[in-house]
Amino acid sequence: MDCPTRSTGVILCNACASGPGGVHYASEGDELTSVDGLRRVENWGFNYAFVKPGADLTRYQKAIISAVTIVYKEPPSPARTSHEGVAVGTYVLSPHAAKQMARHLRRALASEFDKSDAFTVTQQASSDAIRVTAYIMDLVVRTRPGQGVGNAWTNFQADRGEFTLVLDVRDARSGAPLLRVADHSLIKFDGEHAYIPANSATNAMALRLIFRQAAERLRENLDYAYTLREIPPAPTLPRNGG
Repeated sequence: MDCPTRSTGVILCNACASGPGGVHYASEGDELTSVDGLRRVENWGFNYAFVKPGADLTRYQKAIISAVTIVYKEPPSPARTSHEGVAVGTYVLSPHAAKQMARHLRRALASEFDKSDAFTVTQQASSDAIRVTAYIMDLVVRTRPGQGVGNAWTNFQADRGEFTLVLDVRDARSGAPLLRVADHSLIKFDGEHAYIPANSATNAMALRLIFRQAAERLRENLDYAYTLREIPPAPTLPRNGG
C-alpha cells in the first residue's frame, strides 16, 4: 500500500483484532510490499499493516502527532430528491466541521500515546522521535450539512458516510518509513443505536469512536514492536510476488 497520496484500492471492512500476536508476514494476496520498502504483516488489527523489516524501535522514545490530511473520494454530488421524496447526495464538510474531524483524530492519537509504555508526545523532531501522520482518504459524506429537520429517513439515516484511515509512522528526522496501517470505516452506529438522529453531534460521536479504536490499535502495535527491539527479517518473496 503506497499512501499517502490517495487510496489505491478498496478495503472491505473494519478489522476487529486488538494488538498484534507476532510478526507474521503475509505471503499471499495483493500489495505484499510497498514502494518504500515496507512489508505487509497479518493479524495486527487493521485491514492493512506494513512494517520495516529489521527496524529497531527502541531507538525512539518520543512521538510527534502531525497535522491530519483530508481527501474526498470524488467530487461531491449535488443533493437531489429520490422517488421516495428523500434528499440524497454527497456533501463537503464545512471548514469548521473539517477542522473538528481532524482535531478529534489528533486528540485520539495523543490520548493513546499518553498511555504508551514506550513513547511520549513531543513537538521536537529529535533523533529519538517518530512522526505519526494521519490521512483521511476517500472521504464520502452522506449526511446533509445542517441536517436537523425533515422526514424520518433523513433524520435517522444509518449510513452517514465512509473513509479510509491511513496512519503513517516515520523517523521524524530522516522521514524513513517504519510502519503504516490502514482501515476502511463506515460512519455509522450499530445495533440499537443504528438509527439515532443523524446530525453533527451524533456524527462526531461515531467518528470519535472510530478514531479512538484505531489510535488504540496503533499504539498497541508500536508498543509491541518496541518490545521486539528489532522487527524480524521478512522471508524472500517468489519472483512473481505471489
